[in-house]
Amino acid sequence: MLSKKAFADHVDEYLALDEQIKELQARQDALKNEMTGEMERKGVTELVVGNKILRWTSYVQDRFDSSGFRKAFPEIYASWKKQVTGHRFTVS
Repeated sequence: MLSKKAFADHVDEYLALDEQIKELQARQDALKNEMTGEMERKGVTELVVGNKILRWTSYVQDRFDSSGFRKAFPEIYASWKKQVTGHRFTVS
């Protein structure tokens, strides 16, 4: 069982790690944008860098538009929706 101090330490570490993750994700996104931008400028979808292969390709994917379906067919939507229970952890 965690003491109040141990719990507080866990919360502080959790928040510090959350901030580090956000900073690292921002840096990773910036690097990706720089590399894909350069590939677009060069007009290539594949680039060999050392022993790595970078690919920047387009794809098409079909997805079901549930909000559009709900607006167009509210009765059918209501009869097929299901309630899901989950857990959410937040710190504020």
